[in-house]
Amino acid sequence: MSGNSYDLDVITWSPEGKLLQVEYATEATKQGSCCIGIRSQKFAVLVTTKKAVDDLSYLTSKMRLVSEQLGLTFSGITNDAKFLSRALFNVDAYYQYLYRRHASMHTMMNVYTSIAQTNTIRSDRRPFGVSLLLAGYDAYGPHIFETRPSGEVEEYEAFAIGRHSQSAKTYLEKNQSAFAECSLRDLKIHGIKALLKTTTEDGQTLTPEMLEICEPSLEGSPSVAVLKSDAHLTSKVTNLSSRKELE
Repeated sequence: MSGNSYDLDVITWSPEGKLLQVEYATEATKQGSCCIGIRSQKFAVLVTTKKAVDDLSYLTSKMRLVSEQLGLTFSGITNDAKFLSRALFNVDAYYQYLYRRHASMHTMMNVYTSIAQTNTIRSDRRPFGVSLLLAGYDAYGPHIFETRPSGEVEEYEAFAIGRHSQSAKTYLEKNQSAFAECSLRDLKIHGIKALLKTTTEDGQTLTPEMLEICEPSLEGSPSVAVLKSDAHLTSKVTNLSSRKELE
């Protein structure tokens, strides 16, 4: 077989032992803007920037609420993310109808694994070209999960996906010991600082209008919002963007 013949479908292995379409899908997850997820012992948050397809378009959200207790953001193909978030929403709705409670985070991740892995073993399908970062709560506390096109799922205390995510991961690793005792606001600030590491590499200036934060909630209403309503964090973003408080 010629070099490119190994990527004609998802079930053909290359001589190096790789599924090339899965590799390509994984590369697609690295093209989107960076997304940050952090949890403490009590809270979990997601932080990212809104995206614009070009200079003339509106900024659009990269956050989805699956339920009051589970939110997600993504890097990769938007329509794939919409399909997966709808699938998870339907699972949670089914659990609420049948059991009068939300599905646990681990149940939701098992559902994702089943859906995504099926697309890697059938020749008439392709892998999802998106990586999800999920924050949520269940009976065991707050969780941060990352999904991959291969169907793999990993749980983290803090993680970053998307373009220039390694810079954000370096910041998160450096400050990991502080996360467990952080308040909700402190988690947001750490997320903003990690995100700033990536936007400076893109030559962007991070503004409060660009920033989006997801706060799933065990009680009350969840929140997905820009920071204009929070004067303290808005000021913090301005200071960070001017590199006054980068560490």
